[in-house]
Amino acid sequence: MTETITRYRAKSKHGVLETVDFSTVAGKHFAFFELRDETRVDELKTLLTRQPFSQSLVARTDVSGKPVLIMQSDMEPSAIVGMLAERGEGLEKLSQGKGIDPWKIRSVFGFGGQSLQLTSTFLRAGVAAKAGKGFWSNVDPSIFVFAATNLAANVINLVYHQGEQVDDVHQLRYLKQRMNRELAPHLKEGESAPAVDDQRQMLRPHETSHSSIDQAKVFLKRHSVEVGELGLRYLGAVGLAYPATGWKSAFSNGRMPAKNSSGFRVYAGLSSIFGKTVALTSAIPDPYNPKPPTWLDTVREKFSFLGGGLIEITSFSALAYDHFFHTKGKPSGLVINGKSHRDWLGGIGASMFVMGYIVRSWAKFGERNVNMEELYAHASDTLANTPPEKIPQLVANTAANLAEHFQDKPTLNFATIYTNLANDLVKFHAQNKGAGVLVNNVVNQRDVEHPSAVFASAETPSRHVATHGAQVAPLAPANALGIH
Repeated sequence: MTETITRYRAKSKHGVLETVDFSTVAGKHFAFFELRDETRVDELKTLLTRQPFSQSLVARTDVSGKPVLIMQSDMEPSAIVGMLAERGEGLEKLSQGKGIDPWKIRSVFGFGGQSLQLTSTFLRAGVAAKAGKGFWSNVDPSIFVFAATNLAANVINLVYHQGEQVDDVHQLRYLKQRMNRELAPHLKEGESAPAVDDQRQMLRPHETSHSSIDQAKVFLKRHSVEVGELGLRYLGAVGLAYPATGWKSAFSNGRMPAKNSSGFRVYAGLSSIFGKTVALTSAIPDPYNPKPPTWLDTVREKFSFLGGGLIEITSFSALAYDHFFHTKGKPSGLVINGKSHRDWLGGIGASMFVMGYIVRSWAKFGERNVNMEELYAHASDTLANTPPEKIPQLVANTAANLAEHFQDKPTLNFATIYTNLANDLVKFHAQNKGAGVLVNNVVNQRDVEHPSAVFASAETPSRHVATHGAQVAPLAPANALGIH
């Protein structure tokens, strides 16, 4: 469930608004107005609820100390943006910016480097010497296998360039516990929140494809580092140290294949295998695991992937040196227009590979991600057990808490979380009157003037007071709070 959010940012730092987000909930237009401070909330609320805006107030909450008004109307976002501009609140559309991705840069270096390596295999001196004996007899098998497997790995890196992706089951469990604790005072008499170990998402109908191609895509996305960065490149390193032409006979006779005649290439291949083996022991940090990490866990999380990459930098530095200084006049050198040259193509290619591994030093081995579909389902099923008149505010408060928790993930902003949560609630709890409050404009003018009528607390619309007067602390790792 991924809803489209249109984001705008205020052009001026001296206006009332900070950002405005637009989305749809059950086909209705929703707008999320984030203000710079508390002092002008009533002013904006009055403006938006009167002509020509004529919007209805759904709820008001606070996100990271900034007040947010959640409004609903039949007006298109472009019209609202235009009318705000006429009143001095100019907005500019935001695009989802993408930061520098070390995985993608590493793949670009790899593509360039391995393409040069492949080209050099077809220009080596042996091509002229063995002319007429067939195309593949002229190809350097060690460099060919090394380059081809690495090019395939680069394709995986470019398509699935986020590193290893793992479900963060401990963080999900912690967030469910936190949500149950915060919503418990608001549950209807006799109702209870779903157990944290329940899989509420599984109760929703799914229309996902289970074709073998889709399953392969999911597998590659989740295991892109093991299949591409480690698996295919591992095979390439073996082929560099032990040329593939000797594999069949060696295995049939139960012995090791013959080593490459170049000592530098043997070193490059074997040390690369060692580096990949070190990287293969890497682990993704798991800060929400209630079990404290061991010293071995710390080494695997902080040093294995980096250490493996540093080892491989030395591996392919040796390969570059071999291409530049040990190929002229030899079968592994280049012959261009009948003249013998050192293999500068392969040398530049190996050097680009070194640069790729240097860039990879800044990449993450992988990430743990919360299953947001399951989290939305759990929240929705819990909110459905609260009184209908409290649901609009409790949805806003829950979304605000989650947005603050995920503040380091730009794609999980308040509007995105609120929209997905509200849509799940409306879709799967349509019979609940509180879900109807979200989309049927039931917040009348009396409610606008006295917002406590639709808020969980009669004192103030603040979500902190809405949780029985207790200040909601920022979400923290489970082991820091002693939650098991």
